[in-house]
Amino acid sequence: MPIKRKQASVRKPRSDAQRNRERILEVAKEAFTRSGASTSLDDIARDAGVGPGTLYRHFPTREALLEAVYRTEMEKLASAEQKFAEELPPIEALRAWLLLFVDYIAAKQLIAPALNALKVIQRKCLRLLMRRCGMRFERW
Repeated sequence: MPIKRKQASVRKPRSDAQRNRERILEVAKEAFTRSGASTSLDDIARDAGVGPGTLYRHFPTREALLEAVYRTEMEKLASAEQKFAEELPPIEALRAWLLLFVDYIAAKQLIAPALNALKVIQRKCLRLLMRRCGMRFERW
């Protein structure tokens, strides 16, 4: 008789845990932009208003935090495209997205030294962006 196994369900994070994660990512982006990849993770935790344990529970390594910051920025670009496409005429949507993209590139240039160590992450995130946006831009 085969053994039935329950599939592990992925629970949605608690709202306070989600807020902590988002705040850590916000503060980390600012810190990496300002001070580079070597910025203190303890300082990031303090500035985010969480303990170091909370930061490390969400992001066990510096690389994991850098990847999450980069991925979050890429996802913002992708979701903005959809929002702009739904709310604006096509040419205005493209213009709004390109302006957002220019801001993203400017921020990325400031954290480029940190990201250069993570080329694989950049390729993964670029593929994600292209997969999420590529087909939508073709219709314009």
